[in-house]
Amino acid sequence: METSAAPLQRPVFLTILCVLTFFGSSWGIISSLTSYNNTEVHALMAKQMIDQQKEEALDKAATVQQRNLMKKILSGTDQLMDTRKIKQNSLFMLMSNVLTLIGGIMMYRLRRTGFGVYLLGIAVYIAAPLLIYGSGGFFGVMMTLLLAFIGIIFAILYALNIKHMK
Repeated sequence: METSAAPLQRPVFLTILCVLTFFGSSWGIISSLTSYNNTEVHALMAKQMIDQQKEEALDKAATVQQRNLMKKILSGTDQLMDTRKIKQNSLFMLMSNVLTLIGGIMMYRLRRTGFGVYLLGIAVYIAAPLLIYGSGGFFGVMMTLLLAFIGIIFAILYALNIKHMK
């Protein structure tokens, strides 16, 4: 008498994580492609927004020390308007989102290797701002910290469900 193993059941929580990954990664792919194709528009919009924020921040500074601190914090913002860097960032984000989407699909199908693919996508997601904008600028570091926080939270949540995958 042969006994066959019961098929693995995907937990609801894993399903929710995968669906969130599908939406987030798909949005990221579309956003990356749009950013790459409209680099000049994005650079101009960033310049206008940053210039306005700089003016407001410097106007609010009450002391010379606060003004100097604001200048230091805002010193790396010119990099955000560099069309070459915008294109590089768009390509890295595209690659990252494709990897997380593939990893999410694989984990939805209960394939454990999807977790590794997903982690690779998150690593690209975290490393890209540091590689492109450097670690010396405030914005490169802040973008990296924000992306790392979100990526690590999802990685931990997926890791909690790895036991359900084969």
